[in-house]
Amino acid sequence: MEISWYGNGCFRLRSQLGTVIADPYPPTPALRPPKFTAGIVTLSDPTLCDDTAVTRANDCIRLAGPGEYEIGGIFIWGVPMDGRGQSSTDSQAPAHAPVTAFVFELEGTTVCHLGLPRQMPSAAQIEDIGNVDVLLLPVGGPERIGVQAVSDLASELEPKALIPMYYSLPDAPDDRFHALGRLARELGTKLPEPQTSLNTRRRGGLGQNTLVVLECRAQIRRETGAPGRETGAQSREAAAQSREAAAQSRETGAPGRETGAQSREAAAQSREAAAQSRETAARK
Repeated sequence: MEISWYGNGCFRLRSQLGTVIADPYPPTPALRPPKFTAGIVTLSDPTLCDDTAVTRANDCIRLAGPGEYEIGGIFIWGVPMDGRGQSSTDSQAPAHAPVTAFVFELEGTTVCHLGLPRQMPSAAQIEDIGNVDVLLLPVGGPERIGVQAVSDLASELEPKALIPMYYSLPDAPDDRFHALGRLARELGTKLPEPQTSLNTRRRGGLGQNTLVVLECRAQIRRETGAPGRETGAQSREAAAQSREAAAQSRETGAPGRETGAQSREAAAQSREAAAQSRETAARK
């Protein structure tokens, strides 16, 4: 299975059993996620997520709440998190949209996407999440779970790999979230070099409580600075998507409409990014 990150809480889990897109979001002034094609889409928080950017397969399943599901050999369970402020039992606290943590079991690996809860999960919620190999954990921000609570939760769940999400990127600052460095300090570790994706089948396994930082594969848009780097990254991402779609086509022997559309979309994004890069170079 390959895990890729697209900014905020958006991940793609791609396996031989199918593709899951977790927490897609609409374009923001700073981030522009690519078009996705998926058979399963999960939304942990309706205030942060939007699946309109996802091209769904004909039998695509959309999950946005608690429950237990089995879809094409992929097992998924949604665990309800808090629905109110600092205490979900406080009837006087202002109501919030409920947050759902989703746990995925595929190809022998269990991945937990925590969403962005407003409080530390209870012992019962942690028990419902169960044993986790890969924990997608939020760095968080104001009025959301704090960095210390996230660190404590990682100690409780004891995953093999920790992948941060919902944090403010240096080139795309977002005052809703803290910076990644705060989590590393709380965990008592140094930030590793970002990697393009995490392959759970890699040699040597996943380790134990290992912090893994993934590159943001969404386009980072800035009003000032040097746009060439972002358009180049967008071009590489689009080209990679095109190659992935072609590989899927060769594996299946007969690409479905979704695979062909994905390939054409990726090629169009690649051409657009290349044109933007040429325009940038001409202006310089």
